[in-house]
Amino acid sequence: MHVVIATDGSKQSLNAAQYLRSFADPESVTSVSVLAVISPLAAVPFATESDSGHKDIEELSFRTAAQAATAQVADVLDGWNATMDLVAEQGKQVYRSLV
Repeated sequence: MHVVIATDGSKQSLNAAQYLRSFADPESVTSVSVLAVISPLAAVPFATESDSGHKDIEELSFRTAAQAATAQVADVLDGWNATMDLVAEQGKQVYRSLV
């Protein structure tokens, strides 16, 4: 089974991944895609739970923040024998990454 998880870097996204872990049989999950859609029009990048909230403007990177958010969700599923595909792209690029 292939599972797709979307994240925006929020605590709720991590909770959703933990919920998946609580009921899904890890033996039946063969692959997991963790998605973060990067919006070029957003005022600020993703805010992950490990962020202190104090970043210099030079440190703000939409792609880096989205990649960190997908990695946090993947960490929740650490130990599963599923293939993990972390995708942090803009709009239609996310769809192309899945197809």
